Amino acid sequence: MWVATRLLNSIHYAGIRGGVYFEARTPAYVSRIRVRTSTRQQQLTTQTWLRTGGDVDKIIVTQTVHAWPDVGEPLLRLPPQTISAAHIQAARPLESVIAWPDAEYWSPERPTLYVLRTTLCAGSQTETMETRFGFREFWIAGKEFILNGIPVRLLGDGSHPRGPLLSILPDQARDFDRTVYEFLKSEFNYHACRLHGIICPGWAVQAADEAGVLIVNQSALTSGCGGAYDKAVKEFMSNMEQQFGEWYWRDVNNPSVVIWDVENELIRDKRTPEREQWVLRLDEFIRKHEPAAIIQHSGAGWYHPRQQVIHVHMQEHYSRIMRQWRDRETVPLVLGEFWMGGRGETRLPNSYEYHDREDWHREEARLYREKMLEMRYYSVSGIMPHCLTKWPLQHLNPLWSPAEAEEAASRRYTWRFPSIRNEGGRGLAPVVVFAWPRTATVIADEPFTREVVVCNDREMPVKLSVVCRFGDAATSWDIAIDPGAQHRQSVTFNAGAAGVIGELRMELHDMQGVRVAHDCTPVHPVPRDQASFTPTTRQIVVVPALDAATATALHELGVPFTVSTNLPADPAHSLVIVPADQPDDALGRTPRSVKHWLAADGRLLVLAQTRAPRWLPLGLPFWSAVRSSIPEFDRGGWGTTNKDLIYTREAPVYAPGHPVFKGLAPCDFKEWDPDDGRIGDDAFIRPNALDMKSDGVYRVLLGATRRENATLVESRIGAGTTLLCQAQVLRQRAHPAARTLFCNLLRYLDGAACACRRPGGSGKYRTLGGAWRASARALARNLRAAPRFLGGIQPASLLFGNPPRRHGSPALFRCSWRQFPAARTHARTRSAQNDA
Repeated sequence: MWVATRLLNSIHYAGIRGGVYFEARTPAYVSRIRVRTSTRQQQLTTQTWLRTGGDVDKIIVTQTVHAWPDVGEPLLRLPPQTISAAHIQAARPLESVIAWPDAEYWSPERPTLYVLRTTLCAGSQTETMETRFGFREFWIAGKEFILNGIPVRLLGDGSHPRGPLLSILPDQARDFDRTVYEFLKSEFNYHACRLHGIICPGWAVQAADEAGVLIVNQSALTSGCGGAYDKAVKEFMSNMEQQFGEWYWRDVNNPSVVIWDVENELIRDKRTPEREQWVLRLDEFIRKHEPAAIIQHSGAGWYHPRQQVIHVHMQEHYSRIMRQWRDRETVPLVLGEFWMGGRGETRLPNSYEYHDREDWHREEARLYREKMLEMRYYSVSGIMPHCLTKWPLQHLNPLWSPAEAEEAASRRYTWRFPSIRNEGGRGLAPVVVFAWPRTATVIADEPFTREVVVCNDREMPVKLSVVCRFGDAATSWDIAIDPGAQHRQSVTFNAGAAGVIGELRMELHDMQGVRVAHDCTPVHPVPRDQASFTPTTRQIVVVPALDAATATALHELGVPFTVSTNLPADPAHSLVIVPADQPDDALGRTPRSVKHWLAADGRLLVLAQTRAPRWLPLGLPFWSAVRSSIPEFDRGGWGTTNKDLIYTREAPVYAPGHPVFKGLAPCDFKEWDPDDGRIGDDAFIRPNALDMKSDGVYRVLLGATRRENATLVESRIGAGTTLLCQAQVLRQRAHPAARTLFCNLLRYLDGAACACRRPGGSGKYRTLGGAWRASARALARNLRAAPRFLGGIQPASLLFGNPPRRHGSPALFRCSWRQFPAARTHARTRSAQNDA
């Protein structure tokens, strides 16, 4: 019986599903066969288990190997064997070994298949059984997976769409599944996938054999199944042992199956000693049949000293994981179930304000590509994103009936938006070229250097011509690169004039001149004087204390300063810097004195803090990036807390044209830190994002990884101005954008752009040069035109913040954001950058 629900677009099985078949067997018959192939020893081994049900004295077994699908004359004949009934009753397999030096290997690029035909003769009765297999060998050597002696990376889908694999018609389903695999291989460049969350029907694996897809074969035990053990300990484990045995013997001869994934996230979050004990027992249910099997625990990270694979799930950033793996680990690393929605939230992890679904998918594809190129740079063993093939495609429903199956068999997936068709799988292409690091900012009219990285993950060596262009300059060279290898070479170009965003273009051509791969990264030259300190009219005072790191940074930048434990007595001629990482009472414990100081035309620059300041006269909640090490990292030596799981490496500009961004472009706020691209981590929170009220007017200038966070906030109190800068402008000062932003902050706080007097010298201040007043008039017009626009958002945040992003209310979002000219300009700019 099976129960289907169209509402959930999935099939829920109960009891027996599919057809029920009865087989009539001869008194002597084959119960199971295992075919082992070794490319290192160039030999074929067959193990045949026989059973008898009558008076049989002896059995003659002959085996031949044929090509598939045209099973014609034998390609190989194994020696016939005669065995007695006593041998059969002992339940020992009949083993035959034969050399096969000219076999064609099975691989994703050449999925050659064979058929082993086994014939039993017991007196006058005969039985013939056919077993399909591929000649391949898969093993682990240090940090690498090896297929047929060639290093191979698992590049593919971390959660294969299940719908097509659940057809109720096996023959049609295998053909349809093969079509799906071939389509996804061609569109997304993958050659591996993990069958996730269920034990998929056998035809799903058979289709992978035919299409050439490496399969990580996962059981049906997922993170929601832990309670099943608690309810029936012995019965549960007994059933699992039986199920795993049937699962293993069903798929053991499929060449596509290379890893047995015994569970998904069962010890990822709730790693109690009891749970870990019974989950690790699952390994035995596979190893009892094949001691050398490669076994994986999905999402378990570091779970055992003798684990074969480190498999990590659902992190926004993997930089520290990859550096640690590169420097000290000894087994393969698979980065699975990473998505651009981060931990199940349907959001982009750069707070990009998209303007429609197509724009969202375009940015999603770009982020996937950037993440995967970073993983390719570190030569990670497996790159298996979670939803790469899910969102951009129109998925077919599961096959509900024979008639619908007939109709669906001729169709493939369709793209939601053809304009992003070529973006999703560029990071998984077998041969890629890209520049490293991925940062865009350089100093104008000076040389800049990038490392051109070429990765070859094909099954054969390739000879390529590399062409690198920037502006009118170009350089080229030829390379020969082995499978699984990288080629790296530095190139240097002159940055050119300031303000003109150029493109560093790289292309790979084969020896016939056909383009194999390409990449294009922006290069934005900023003026040298913008990235250099200019003397200020106000005296720069560091309050309340100066640490060695801040002193070194200010001296390197040529910033003159004094140090004071209190706010200066003359606010109108002072510019106060609060260094990073100060105590929460650095300026006192009450905000009143600071508020009075600012109202008297004080200027305050607060650098990246790690806790909420008690003295801040503005109701901005604080968000700490400190996270407890999650269980799967405990044994990886991460310590009790870290800031390496959630931080900002792409900060969206919410106030283009603001003086603090003079000389800078949105592409400058990406990938600052050379190790992990970090721009900032701890952040202030935008009250309107949480439907909270603020205690004063503020404006978010620079966003953060999470849409509710802010990296740079401007606040106005009386005649004074505060800039809260959580970007690591001093720590990352080697990066031109960080240095430029810091110098711009000082210039802005020192100059008249912050608070200029009205024409005629009335002595009254015009807030932000009249911009806020104009915004107030625009807001009034918007409120008259769209009274539903507020939707719980505070008016102050509409006036000084940014258009709210309502994931749950797309209609409301569409009717609101386009009323802001700055938002329309920002969206057009980002769309043009993505197209480039």
